[in-house]
Amino acid sequence: MKFPPDPNASTFKKSGIPTEDLQYLYEYTGKTSSNDTNFSPIYSADPPLLPAIAVPLYTIATTFSIDPVHFVPFFLNSIILALTSLIIFLLSNEIYSSKKIAFVLSLLFSICSFAWPYVTSMLLQPLAALTLVSSLYFVALSKRKNSIFYPALSSLFLGLTLLAHIGHLILIPGFFIFSIYHYRNKVKTLIVFLSIFSP
Repeated sequence: MKFPPDPNASTFKKSGIPTEDLQYLYEYTGKTSSNDTNFSPIYSADPPLLPAIAVPLYTIATTFSIDPVHFVPFFLNSIILALTSLIIFLLSNEIYSSKKIAFVLSLLFSICSFAWPYVTSMLLQPLAALTLVSSLYFVALSKRKNSIFYPALSSLFLGLTLLAHIGHLILIPGFFIFSIYHYRNKVKTLIVFLSIFSP
C-alpha cells in the first residue's frame, strides 16, 4: 500500500480528507511525500492484554454512537483502578484481619498515590498493578484455605502481569522465590503454581 498523494496535490484536496491529517502522517513517518517510500504497517511493541480488555468498551461506544477515542480511555483505567483498590482492601483484610486497616490502605491507594494521573489514560501500569496485586491476594488466600484453586489463580494472574506490562518481568524471579518458600511444604500446590505459569 502506497502513501496517499502529496498534501498539496489537487487530487488530494478533492478527496475531502483534511490536509493536516496526511501531513501528520508524513511527519510521523519521517517522509515528505508519497514518492519517498511505500507505506509499511506500524507494529506496536505493547503487550496485548490492555487492548483486549478495551474491546468491550469500544464495542459499547460504537453501538451507542459515542466517540470511542474519549469513551474508552475515560472508563477503562478508571474501572481497573477501582478494582485494584478493591483487591488491596481484600488483601489487606486478609493479612491484618482488620477492615479498618484495609479501608485506610485502599483509600490511600485511591487518593494519595499516583493513581489519579492514570484515570483518563490508556497507560499499561494500572492493569499490570491489578494483575500483580490479584496474584498476591490469591497467594494470601491459599495460606488460609487448603485448595489448589487459589494457587492456580495466583499463577494465572502472574502470567497475565507479563501480558499487561513486559517491564514487570523483573519482578517474576522474586515472586517465584517467595512462592517456592510459601509452598515449600505443599509440593502438589507448588507444582500446580509452576505448571500453570510455565505455558
